[in-house]
Amino acid sequence: MATFQITGPDGKKYRVTGENPAGAMQALKKMMDADANAPKHPAFDGSNIPGYNPETGMVERQVGMLNSAAAGAADATTFGFGDELAAGAGYLLDKLPGGGGKDYSQILSEIRGNQQAAQEQNPTSYMVGQVGGAVAQALASRGAGILFNATTLGGRVLGGAATGAIYGGLHGLGSGEGIGDRLKQAGIEGRIGAAVGGAFPLVAAGASKAYGMIKDALVGRQAAQQAGTSPEVLRMLGNVMDADGTRGPVGAANMAKAGQDAMLADAGPNARSILDTAIQRGGPGGVQARQAIADRTARAAGSVTDALDNSLGQPEGLMSARNAIRAGSSGARASAYDDAYNAAIDYAAPDGRALENIIKTRVPSKAIAAANELMRTEGLSSKQILAKVADDGTVVFERLPDVRQIDYITRGLNEVADQADGAGKLGGTTAVGRAYSNLSREIRDTLKGLVPEYGKALETAADPIRRSKAVEFGGKLLSSSVTRDQVDDFAKGITGPEREAVAQGVRSRLDDLMANVTRTIQDGDTGAREAVKAIKDLSSRANREKLTVVLGKTRAEALFNEIDRAATSFDLRASVAENSKTYARLATDKKIGEMTAPGTVATLAQGKPLNAAQRIAQALTGQTPEKVVAKQDAIYSELAKVLTRDAASSRATFQAIDKMGTRDQATKLMADRIARSLLGPQFAYPGTALANNMRQR
Repeated sequence: MATFQITGPDGKKYRVTGENPAGAMQALKKMMDADANAPKHPAFDGSNIPGYNPETGMVERQVGMLNSAAAGAADATTFGFGDELAAGAGYLLDKLPGGGGKDYSQILSEIRGNQQAAQEQNPTSYMVGQVGGAVAQALASRGAGILFNATTLGGRVLGGAATGAIYGGLHGLGSGEGIGDRLKQAGIEGRIGAAVGGAFPLVAAGASKAYGMIKDALVGRQAAQQAGTSPEVLRMLGNVMDADGTRGPVGAANMAKAGQDAMLADAGPNARSILDTAIQRGGPGGVQARQAIADRTARAAGSVTDALDNSLGQPEGLMSARNAIRAGSSGARASAYDDAYNAAIDYAAPDGRALENIIKTRVPSKAIAAANELMRTEGLSSKQILAKVADDGTVVFERLPDVRQIDYITRGLNEVADQADGAGKLGGTTAVGRAYSNLSREIRDTLKGLVPEYGKALETAADPIRRSKAVEFGGKLLSSSVTRDQVDDFAKGITGPEREAVAQGVRSRLDDLMANVTRTIQDGDTGAREAVKAIKDLSSRANREKLTVVLGKTRAEALFNEIDRAATSFDLRASVAENSKTYARLATDKKIGEMTAPGTVATLAQGKPLNAAQRIAQALTGQTPEKVVAKQDAIYSELAKVLTRDAASSRATFQAIDKMGTRDQATKLMADRIARSLLGPQFAYPGTALANNMRQR
């Protein structure tokens, strides 16, 4: 006998015993009728008792939502065999000492009744639990599905259908009663599982694609507004730049090299290639792009000339520069040298004795003879160097020379050295010539220490002979016959004015080379071709190192940076040169073919009804070949304009492309995650459970 606690109509609680709930209710009525002192109450209908069924007069068990969800989960995770498994376990426990002694069928009936009550009383909770249990079962058996690792959508659809059929069939088999019913339920739920499992990947793929399309549209619209163009153009340029790795820092660095003339086309080779194609297609955008490039090239040519003038000086011509040195320095030179020549040499000082020793022991007679000849030519015979040459060739001075005479001795040494210049075996100077030149430099350096006025004369007046030689040397400096070692050797100890003279020689020689550039049939822009000539001559490592020695690092780098910046303009110009005659011919042939193509009626007359129908459909939908080509031309025209905008607009466009590319990658990653998460057959069973539950409801 079981004990029941029942709340009566008066709110009082009664404990009664009975074989079942109906017996308990009868016992309650007897208990209340037997109570003579009990107050009179309305007829008892049990409506206030939870679970009371007035039709049967029985109190049914109430199941909470949590328990209903648990019952649904247990059903799904065991493929519908949960009641049998639980009944079997209960039967074994009931056989233990102290058990109730119930048989298996009785326990199974009670469990199924409880399960039915859970589903009927809380259908939503039961469904949630059932779907959750199916998800858990799918995750627990992850990898066990049919074609689980399929990479194509078709493979996943097939795998989902097969997996859903198996899982659904197993659940139907476990949910039925008896062999016939189990087979029937297995067939029903197997078909549901196949349909849901096969459809789920298609729905998931559609969701993934829809997400990507929506995000792409939003991102593209924002980026296009920032760049002032269409999303299609931006996305195409982004794909092109991604292909050669110039969408990020590399492209930004390439554009930075072009400075204030930067264009989007400077980002990389693919961008220039697209520009070339877009210009060849023609149209307003192509014309505008060509003009923008021509204007930029003209500015670049002017900047090359300005950079050369600022770093090397305006060209004067080699002969004109040397003549100007001789004529222009006469007054200042005469004053500076007068001060030096009037100064005395302290031969008693250590440097004076060293200078005396050099003059007495190392100066050859031919140098003294050359010095006397120079002095005689300039009308200074009274100041001749008094020296006697012995039979063995040694020189004995009757009187030590003064500043003027020593200066002329150094000039004589240089005259002898000049005679040896180019007489070497390899075209350079001879060993004797180098020795005389070095001796002249050593004497001058020693004399500058003894007589500061002489050093000042050399620095401020700059010996016109040496400056003239510096101009001459500068004229040859960019030649491959002048080595870097020769430039290093020449630059040792030269004065500031001599450095300027070398720079002037380089500038004048470059101007001559540029002036000799001729126009070509393909390119009549002589100014641009002259600038290209200068850029080429200053592009080699050897010439840059030689110029750096003469100009100094800071001054040379400023020149080279400007040359390199201007070079980007000419590189872009070269990449879109008007040399694609084949393209123009093919485009013309295609256009004429379109113009002369037969219309719909003519096509029918030619006996081509299918082609005629195609033309009618094209006309109705607006997708005629002419309109398609026109749309393509418009896109190419827009590309040409976008790629050749001014620097500020181009940088803003580049940033928009980069930002859109980054966001597109994030969108693709998220869409792929959605696809990977939802396309697999592991979700066939949860979908089957949901569909079957909805069917039963």
